[in-house]
Amino acid sequence: MSQKGKCGIGVNIEGPPHLQPGSTVEIKPPEFGYQGAWYTATIIQRNTPIPSKRFMVQFTHLFQDGKTGERPLRMFSVSLIRPQLPPLRPRKFKQGEDADAYHKNGWWEGVILQEWNNGNYLFMFHSDNQWPKYVVFGVNQLRLHRTWFNGYWVPPVQESELAVEEVQREEEYNEGDLVEVRNDEDGPNRSWFAAIIVKPVGNKRYLIQYATLETEDNTDFLEKEVDTSHIRPRPPDIVVPDQFVMLGQVDAFYKGGWWKGVIIKVLSGDSKYHVYLATREEMEFKHDELRIHQDWIDGKWTKPSPAKRRTMSQKGKYTIGLGIEDPPHLQPGSRVEIKPRGFGYRGAWFSAIIIKRDTPIYSNHFVVKFTDLYLDITTGIRPLKKMSIVFIRPQPSPQRPRKFKIGDNADAYHMNGWWEGVIVVELQDDNYVFLFHSEYQWPKCLVFGVSQLRLHRTWFGGYWTPPALESELDVEEVQREEEPTKITMEMEELSEGALVEVANDEDGFNRAWFAAIIVKPVGNNRYMIQYDTVQTEDDTGLGKEMDILQIRPRPPDIPVPDQFEMLDQVEALYKGGWWKGVIINVLSDDSKYQVYLATHEEMEFKHSNLRLHQDWVHGKWTKPSPGVHL
Repeated sequence: MSQKGKCGIGVNIEGPPHLQPGSTVEIKPPEFGYQGAWYTATIIQRNTPIPSKRFMVQFTHLFQDGKTGERPLRMFSVSLIRPQLPPLRPRKFKQGEDADAYHKNGWWEGVILQEWNNGNYLFMFHSDNQWPKYVVFGVNQLRLHRTWFNGYWVPPVQESELAVEEVQREEEYNEGDLVEVRNDEDGPNRSWFAAIIVKPVGNKRYLIQYATLETEDNTDFLEKEVDTSHIRPRPPDIVVPDQFVMLGQVDAFYKGGWWKGVIIKVLSGDSKYHVYLATREEMEFKHDELRIHQDWIDGKWTKPSPAKRRTMSQKGKYTIGLGIEDPPHLQPGSRVEIKPRGFGYRGAWFSAIIIKRDTPIYSNHFVVKFTDLYLDITTGIRPLKKMSIVFIRPQPSPQRPRKFKIGDNADAYHMNGWWEGVIVVELQDDNYVFLFHSEYQWPKCLVFGVSQLRLHRTWFGGYWTPPALESELDVEEVQREEEPTKITMEMEELSEGALVEVANDEDGFNRAWFAAIIVKPVGNNRYMIQYDTVQTEDDTGLGKEMDILQIRPRPPDIPVPDQFEMLDQVEALYKGGWWKGVIINVLSDDSKYQVYLATHEEMEFKHSNLRLHQDWVHGKWTKPSPGVHL
C-alpha cells in the first residue's frame, strides 16, 4: 500500500508460482463478448522485456482456429491473470451472495438471486455484455466469488471447502428429446427452431440437430452445440378452431422458425392475418402458420399473455386489456440510478430522472436526463439520453453509515457515481481499502470513508437483494411521510367549476371519456356536471348527475411532435368523447393512422384527433402503459 492509499503491483522479476511456464491460470479477456468472465489458460512464457509485465498464454477453450484446430498464443497483462481456483465442494448459496457461474467455457461473475428446487439457483450476470441476463444454474456450476488481491484469495479458501471427488451431474435433456432452440444469429433473438437432442457434451451444453435448417449443401439437417439456456421443450399445442383475435399474441412460422408477433388485422377470406413481428416487420400469414404464443418459465408453460386477449367484463361485454402499468420508479419525474454502457462509466450507477417512456412503447427504452453526467460545457445543458430498462433501477433510500467486513461487496461513491467493488482492508478511523470490480477504473484500489460507502444490493423482480432493513435507513428517511398530492386533494374536493372528464355508460359505451365541468355537488359523492361536447336539442351543454366513480380530472397533455408508433396505446376523439384503442397501421400520408378501438371497430384518425392513453389510478396519472412486449 502506498502512502496515498492506492495499491500497485510490485515488480517481481522471478514471478510468483502461478506465473511460471506451464502453470494453469484464469484470465479475464478484455475483448467484447468475454468481459466479466474468467477462462482457463496455460502460461507459456513471460514476454520480453521483463518490466512489461505481460505473459504469453494459450487458452484451454477459447480462440480455436476452426480450420487447423489449433489455439494461437496470446499476450496478456499480469493484471488480467490470476491463479486457477482449486476444485471446490458443492455448497449451499444464500440470496444475494456473489458467485461465479460456469457458462460458455468460462466462470462468469454475478449474484445469486433466488434458490430453486433440486439444488438450482437463479443467477444474474454482472456483465452488461451477457444475454440473457438471468440463467438458472445447478450447484455444480457455481462457486463462491473470490478476488485475487496481493497474492491472496479474498475471502480465503478454507480447507473444508476443497473438493474430495467430482460429483456426477445429472443431465437436463436426454438423447432423442424433441426440443426448440433459440437462434441468436438472426439478431432479434426472438425465434425458436424445432430440433432434437443428439447427445449431451458436458457443462450444460448439448449437440442438437435442427428439424428445419439444413447444411449448406442441403444433404442433411444442420447440427450445432448449444447451451441449455438456449433450449426448451416443444410447447403444447393449443387448438384455435375458429380464428385468432385482433391483438392476440402469436408465434408465426417464418424462415423455419417461430417468431413472436401480434395480430393487427384479421382478413375476411381464406383465414389469413396481418401480423406485426418482433422484428418490426408486418407480414401476412395463413391460419395454420400461426400458433398462440406461450412462455417457458420456471419449468412450466404459461398460458398466452393476457396483455392482448379479449376478456369478458362483469357485465358480459368484451373489453381489451392493453398491457401492464410501469412501476412507480419508471414514472416521469422519478429519480433512478442508471448503469451507462459508455467507456469509462461501466461498473458504476449514476443518478438520473425519468423523462418519459420512449416510442415505440414496446421497445422498453426510456428517455432520461442524468443528474451529474454529460454536461455540455458550452450551453450548461445536460442532453436527454435513451436507456434500456435493463440498465435502470430505483434510487436506493439513504442509508446510515455502517461497519464493513473484509470481503463485503459494497458500492463506493466516486466521480459522481456509485462504483461496485469489494472491501479488502479495514483501516483506522472508519476508512476502508476498496477494490473496484470495473476493469476501466484506475487506480484499482482506493481508500474511502464510511460515509462514501454503502452495502451492495441488486434490484431484481421489483425487490432489493438483500432487502434493506428499516434499521439501516437514514433517520430522516424513516420519519418522512408523503404529503397528499395537489391533484389527489382536488379529486377529494371536486369544487364547482373544476374541469373534469366523465365516463358514459349509456349505449353500451363504458369505454369513452367526455370533457365536462362540475356544476355543483349534490351529496353522497354525486355531482351535477355539464358536458362540453354533448349538447341538448337547443344546443346547450347537456347536464347530468354523476357518481364520483365516473369522474376524473382531465389528463395532462403529452406532446407527440413527430408521429405515433405501431402498437402505441392511444385515445381517439370520436362522437365527442375519447375512446381507448391501439395503433395498428401508420399511414404514409397526411399523418393519419388506423386505430383498433375497444369497441372492436377499426377506424382512421388524424394525428390531431389522437392522444396517448393514460390511466387515473389511486389519485395519480400513470404514463402510457406498454402495449405489447416483443
